[in-house]
Amino acid sequence: MYEYQIVTNPDDESLRQKVLSFWLNHNALDKNKAKERLDEVIGLITDQQGEILGVGTAKEIYLKDFRNYFVFVRLYVAQKGIGWRMVSFFNKLVDYIFEVHTTKYPKSVGVFVTAQNAKLNRKWKQAVCPNTGFIYLGNSSGGSQMRVKYFDLALLNESGK
Repeated sequence: MYEYQIVTNPDDESLRQKVLSFWLNHNALDKNKAKERLDEVIGLITDQQGEILGVGTAKEIYLKDFRNYFVFVRLYVAQKGIGWRMVSFFNKLVDYIFEVHTTKYPKSVGVFVTAQNAKLNRKWKQAVCPNTGFIYLGNSSGGSQMRVKYFDLALLNESGK
């Protein structure tokens, strides 16, 4: 059994230490990058004992090629066999972002992701992903799929910043 948890207070020192340890123990990030990313934590997936199995982060970024701000979501899930639960976790994080975007990410017009997992890149063949609603934009210079899901009634900034 897994539990999905939305993190509304990433400043909680106990939580920060657990997430930092998780990332470092799994060689997900180097120590400096992990410390920087702690403020971006928005969700956890844990087991029945409360051990962290995955972490979701979100950060508002400006994408020059698209001339708009987006919420960039990243997931790191360490446990193999989570499979479809990862999509459920991802969708919960995206739902949360949709709920709070006007106050927490006010400049953004939607959510942006890159699929750095080779298995996901092979599996995601549809232009619009049926499990998430994310639209294919193309591939990054590193070969990862780039996808976006716009907020309801989002207005694009066609002139730039």
